[in-house]
Amino acid sequence: MEETTQTYDPQKIIQTVFRDTTVVTELDLDNDSCITIHQNDFSKKYYSDLISKPFKYSKVIAVFIERQICPEEQQIIRDITKIENIREVLRTKNSFSIIYRSVLPQDDKHLYSIIKIIKMGEEKEPHNAIIIFEKYDNEIQKQIMYRKNLNHARHNAEIAEMSKTSFLFNMSHDLRTPMNAIMGLTDIAKRHVSDSNRVRECLEKIAFASDNLLSLINDILDMTRLETGAIQSETEPANIKQIITHIIEMIEPTAKMNGKSILCEFNNLVHTNLKIDVLHLGQVMMNLIDNAIKYSDPGAAVNVFVEENNTTDEDNAYYTIKVSNTGSGINPEFLPKIFEPFTRQRNSTMSGIQGTGLGLSITKKLVELMNGMIEVESEKNKETIFTIKLNFSINKSKKEARKLEDIKRDIKHKTDLTKFKVLLVEDNQLNREIAQDILIDNNIQVEVAENGEIAVDIMKKANPGEFNAIFMDIQMPVMDGYTATRKIRSMPQYSPDKLPIIALTANAFEEDKNRCFSVGMNDHIAKPVSSKKLIETLKKYC
Repeated sequence: MEETTQTYDPQKIIQTVFRDTTVVTELDLDNDSCITIHQNDFSKKYYSDLISKPFKYSKVIAVFIERQICPEEQQIIRDITKIENIREVLRTKNSFSIIYRSVLPQDDKHLYSIIKIIKMGEEKEPHNAIIIFEKYDNEIQKQIMYRKNLNHARHNAEIAEMSKTSFLFNMSHDLRTPMNAIMGLTDIAKRHVSDSNRVRECLEKIAFASDNLLSLINDILDMTRLETGAIQSETEPANIKQIITHIIEMIEPTAKMNGKSILCEFNNLVHTNLKIDVLHLGQVMMNLIDNAIKYSDPGAAVNVFVEENNTTDEDNAYYTIKVSNTGSGINPEFLPKIFEPFTRQRNSTMSGIQGTGLGLSITKKLVELMNGMIEVESEKNKETIFTIKLNFSINKSKKEARKLEDIKRDIKHKTDLTKFKVLLVEDNQLNREIAQDILIDNNIQVEVAENGEIAVDIMKKANPGEFNAIFMDIQMPVMDGYTATRKIRSMPQYSPDKLPIIALTANAFEEDKNRCFSVGMNDHIAKPVSSKKLIETLKKYC
């Protein structure tokens, strides 16, 4: 076998090994001196004046730290790279590394870099060491960012878990309060059956607590759906002045009952025919005005100010809406938390005011859903102002805004229901009894069906015009309300204009309503049902 001779160039080997390094030096720990073994182009450009010849280590490392290491890390690197500290570490280790963030002189960017210090020789007492300065490779950079992101995600998860625990704790407390009232008052009424006045008083308080409980449940459901993105903003052509005027008309009786008034001012309304999320704008305004009434001084006025801002935008109208009142005001320390769930300012003035502590959280999320912003200003015992900023697309299409009468869904008042006959489709016996009693008390004839299939059979056999309306539950065994409605609507004699079908269901969300309408129902009533709501809805179709 033929022998081959191989030569090597030590300088080339050094260049290859240290290709990705910035500087490699040999440090004499006993004499505080260094010799440069290798330096790249970057180092030659910025540090050649310091390290091209043998140099004093302590002097050059001080300049390097000042030039290249970000200020917040400079002191710790100074401490670690002192000769006495290097010697101390190398007595027990053969090498160690220091990671730091460097500031590159040419573009002032921060990058991760590393200093590696390796002991030379086998003696226990270190005399010489190799110092390598290099950039962190991309993979290590990625690992650092991954760990940072992981820590950030864990921190966010911990905060979310704390928020969820707090939310559930507060929700449990607020649910139990009206439930405790309902159960306690029911027990009192049972023990005083012969005392009609006492029973009536208990029933009135039970009704009040039930309304409060229902309001809380609705708020919790709204909050949950907003958090999960289940609620979407849907706009339609509408007149903003008419919408806000109607909202004020709806809530004005409540203000008067409390000895208060609502004053509204419109200013600079150039564009009123807009594309508006009517449902959610209404909810926001109702929440803010209702709050202003609750927390205002006796005899005070709640002020609503609506203004269109001047702009050169030809496609959008920018509005500022303010709702203000004079009252006890909001404590400065409470203001930053005012939009958090289940937060209510507690003091002697407000402790008796009913509320779930979710209204303003829902309001803020609804405003943000409409791409707007909400702010609050307040001083203790002075005026409180909620300011909403919203922009609406200007309605330039030929499609006109819905008439106010349509939006209000004015109720026709016809008191004679004695000749009315309805089909009540409900699988739950207790719910069926409640609805049936309400209808019978209003002199309405009622036929019942326990599921959708029975309802369809009844309508197949019924004479034309025999039934004036159908109240339809949705979730039922055998056949649900959607399927039953479709089958009934397939019969020519039962078109929507001839026979109203009204959903009577616990499915209370907006998409549930839309689904009811899509299968041919005329109206929607969410459970639990009040007698007033049931009869008023029925009167609309007299």
